[in-house]
Amino acid sequence: MKVSFRRFLRMLPGLRGAEYLQNTSKPSHASAQIGGDSADQEEPEVTTPARDGGQVDMVGAQEQAVVALSDAIAPPQPPKSLSFTSIEDVLRAYAFEELPAALGREDVPFDEELSSYLGTHWTRFLTTLSYLEGLSPQNALDVGVFPPLVFQALLANSFPGISMAGLWEGPNPYSQRIRSRRPDLPSFPVRLDPANSERDRWPYEDETFDLVTGMEILEHLALDPYFFFSEASRVLKPGGHLLITTPNIVSHRGVWKMLNGIAPYSFGIFVPSGGVYGRHNREYAPPEIAEIGEAAGFETMRLSTVDVYDRKIDPATAELLVSRGDDLAFRGETIFYLSRKSSKPRGAPGRLYHGDPVRMSGAFHVLEHGDEFVRLGLENTSSACWLIAGKGATCLFAEWIDANGSLRHQYSFQPLGKPVEPGEACEIELPLGSDTIESKGILRLHFHQVGVGVMTGSGRAPTISLACSEKEFFRLAKLGNKSGHVA
Repeated sequence: MKVSFRRFLRMLPGLRGAEYLQNTSKPSHASAQIGGDSADQEEPEVTTPARDGGQVDMVGAQEQAVVALSDAIAPPQPPKSLSFTSIEDVLRAYAFEELPAALGREDVPFDEELSSYLGTHWTRFLTTLSYLEGLSPQNALDVGVFPPLVFQALLANSFPGISMAGLWEGPNPYSQRIRSRRPDLPSFPVRLDPANSERDRWPYEDETFDLVTGMEILEHLALDPYFFFSEASRVLKPGGHLLITTPNIVSHRGVWKMLNGIAPYSFGIFVPSGGVYGRHNREYAPPEIAEIGEAAGFETMRLSTVDVYDRKIDPATAELLVSRGDDLAFRGETIFYLSRKSSKPRGAPGRLYHGDPVRMSGAFHVLEHGDEFVRLGLENTSSACWLIAGKGATCLFAEWIDANGSLRHQYSFQPLGKPVEPGEACEIELPLGSDTIESKGILRLHFHQVGVGVMTGSGRAPTISLACSEKEFFRLAKLGNKSGHVA
């Protein structure tokens, strides 16, 4: 069955397909090309005031503002050593899939639609490469990468001998040997490992890579960007580099949208086919990226913004930004952040979080199931100590569900007798099992952060369910803090 590229993009989970369809199905206005707005919210054509009377000075001021803003956020010159002048060159130079050759189909028709889509990212690819000039990475990890692995081809040609890996949504690993069609260009293998980059420990040993890239992925995270940064720090060697690109919510285009009653997202539509990560869940201002990075132990080397998709600028918006004395270098549509691992992570920035995400990780273990008790192990799988008092302390939240599946009762309690260090566990004993006559319901236990809520939503603290009658639940509630001890 032949499937068009546009239909294929609709089938893609996650990040790329819907963004392309939106960006290529609208008129070529600035907000229509890269924005996430509905058709009735497109940026109108810019009209220049007539040059007569008192309007002459205003026109001159706007023109000067456009020039100043355009210069501040212009793409840099592409690397001189690059072997390609367009995305079409890259796609013609490499076979990005092994299947056609395995089937004896060496003469695969050139995919013009794929080339057109990737071509919209060409300036961003080149700008990203320019940020890497002066570095010599030998082991690189790309987080959030998705086939075809075009940027990996650019890295292979920019840094001879580089070893590359990727982290992607999965659910399976992806392995390809990208074969060069030209004798002067290197072939290279790439393996993508599956993991949720803001929830799961990345499947790599400490200090494995000297470069981690996260290109157009941070805005899709829904829960914990600090975890992303701290895992990048863990897998990077000392002095290794992290390079992030992500949309700038306070770009000149975002300002124009807000002033015209439009949400400032660069991509604000919902993407049900991609699940929770299909849309942009949170877009950032440039200083926020540096703030998270520095909290995770990174030293900012470069932070700027660039218009890499569309060079159109609304004159009135440019004049407003200039008149305010804004740092115009932070008003481009895409943030570029290059940093160096220089210290250990010190904890998530409090102003960006409700609660402490670092401590929201734990595991229950059934150690013994007696006739009249259940002994549980409570393991601290986070990288920070569990406190036992005050806001942010770790305790348990209990729910009782009756035999019909209805939630009936809830309460929180503190069974921990002392703080629990990372990697350690405590034991608690629950008086369950003695009531054999009354029909059983379910006791469901959550880890809970005082003043914040249950940790379950982090994805790193699963619940445990145990058979429990309502009478036994009442007995637990009365016991309160006397129900457990620390081993």
